[in-house]
Amino acid sequence: MECEGYAFSRTSRILHAEQFSDIFAARCGQGDATLSIQVKPNNIGHPRLGISVSKKVSSSAVKRNYIKRQIREWFRHQQHTLGGIDFIVVARRQSKDASVTTIHSALFNQWQIVKDKQCAE
Repeated sequence: MECEGYAFSRTSRILHAEQFSDIFAARCGQGDATLSIQVKPNNIGHPRLGISVSKKVSSSAVKRNYIKRQIREWFRHQQHTLGGIDFIVVARRQSKDASVTTIHSALFNQWQIVKDKQCAE
């Protein structure tokens, strides 16, 4: 199924624990103080996203949901340029106080590094 428009449909999500485990097992990723990403090529033809924001990042559900919303927003706007990749984004403690611009630039910079490592092929 091809991603159309800027939707973030169920087919664009990584939903199950075994899918998360497979991507973490591929051990191809990049991180900084704000976020880390793990990637693995998929055979679906469109990117999928999994997000992990633990209570260690913030005990406030409002803050955790805000971080997840910003990650989803970045993914939604970039999905047409990503190709057939499975992404997992793990928020770190400093993401709690990060601005939208900081989160988006961290994701973009880490994606460029991972892409240059050729993990995403």
